Amino acid sequence: MGVCRIRIVALASCVWAWGAGQAHSETLLQAMSLEDLAKGADVVVVARVTEIASEWQGRTLQTNAELDVREWIGREPPARLSVRIPGGQAETGSRGIRVAEVSAGAPTLLEGAEVVLFLRASERGDTYRLVGGARGELPIRRTGEREWVMVPPSGDPVPLEELMKRVRELEEASK
Repeated sequence: MGVCRIRIVALASCVWAWGAGQAHSETLLQAMSLEDLAKGADVVVVARVTEIASEWQGRTLQTNAELDVREWIGREPPARLSVRIPGGQAETGSRGIRVAEVSAGAPTLLEGAEVVLFLRASERGDTYRLVGGARGELPIRRTGEREWVMVPPSGDPVPLEELMKRVRELEEASK
């Protein structure tokens, strides 16, 4: 077997493995309706991401996103809220090599972004996790004076005030 053929077989194996991994990670992110997200959340917040910091937790990376909350539904969160997300970027070793760890289905919160988040409190209540992983993050878009979000599972644009009204109705109906 020639070197060229070995490389092709190795490349094909990598592509197949990547494709199989993609299919598996997509099954991890099941479609969730607005009702599913609201039902699983302790609190739904409209917030701005003010700080992102990753840190090692044993052999894995975790990212903490600090948020300034401007509106909420459900259990009252602290004014400055911390959300924990699997994965992140950090330096490792004495050479300062930057490492990134990506977790399938985890959201990618960006500093300065305005978002609607469906959150569940940790047992201690000091940090929160997203309900449904990336599905629990709805980025806010602006058109002139209007704020919009894309609502799952259809992805249809809905004015932010209508979304929050619907979430309030769902919360009231669940009491």
